[in-house]
Amino acid sequence: MSKLITKKREKSSTEVRMRTYQFYLNKYFNLFMNAYRFPELPREQSDYLLRKFWSLGTISAFIVEGTKPIEGVPTTQMSANDYPNGMIAFVPYAPLIFSITDWPSVVSLIPVRGATFIPTRPLKVGEECVIGFAQRNKKPVFDMVDYYIEKIVDTEMTIRTQLFSHKAPWLISTTPENEAKVKRLFERLENDELSLYIGVDEIEALKSLIGGNTYIIDKLYIYKQGLENELLTYLGIDNVGGIEKKEHLMVDEVNANNDIINDSSDCFLHPLQEFCEQVSKVLGFPLSVEATSSPVVAESNQEDEDDEEEEEKDE
Repeated sequence: MSKLITKKREKSSTEVRMRTYQFYLNKYFNLFMNAYRFPELPREQSDYLLRKFWSLGTISAFIVEGTKPIEGVPTTQMSANDYPNGMIAFVPYAPLIFSITDWPSVVSLIPVRGATFIPTRPLKVGEECVIGFAQRNKKPVFDMVDYYIEKIVDTEMTIRTQLFSHKAPWLISTTPENEAKVKRLFERLENDELSLYIGVDEIEALKSLIGGNTYIIDKLYIYKQGLENELLTYLGIDNVGGIEKKEHLMVDEVNANNDIINDSSDCFLHPLQEFCEQVSKVLGFPLSVEATSSPVVAESNQEDEDDEEEEEKDE
């Protein structure tokens, strides 16, 4: 029976860990998806583009053949997917040839869901197609996020264990001779009596009552909050940064934290901007990217400055 109970508990803990992991994965996936937008793209393409940057870290762009207007050809003979600069498409790719700078110069596009409009021949990068990366290390965004989520989930599971330990019933060691006294002692404790007078022989029972696990859930929560703030900073999303609330921080500290967030955001924004510039230049399709979360520089409060000056004078 004990083996079955242990096995059941282990399965339950595994399920809780998986659900917790999925919760934080979905949370930060949604935050990343909402952190950047491509104004010129329809919702479906913008969503697809960001999802590939999250999971693959890179994508290719090309103009679908037959959708770019040709001089002398009436528009009535064009494809139904007719666009002024041609219809742009984004698909994963496999590098075939690298340049001397270790940059893919020829790629093969990977067919997605059997789409027939995706060219099967190799394409020259910078001429027939454009490739882009979400960050300088050319890795998926998920890789770094997953590192933090694993640590956050470990902390959550430790908090869960702490909660269970504090929910455990009182375990009181007693003997048949003093059992009645211990019961009366426990009843007085339940009645919130401030002072208890006990005999010397009852001291061991009292130790059992006031003993127990050290409460560290508050410290674990602060640690988890710090991990989440680090992850938000990495993604370039506005956050407090430290453990204290922003109103308790000095203006210079808030601005310094905002500078770090902006720098982290630029680690994504600049590669995405370069990708958009190449798409506009090479493919003739106007494309841009915007960051939706950018911290503003905190303004100093005149009253706070006056208080600081008075404190300096008093010193």
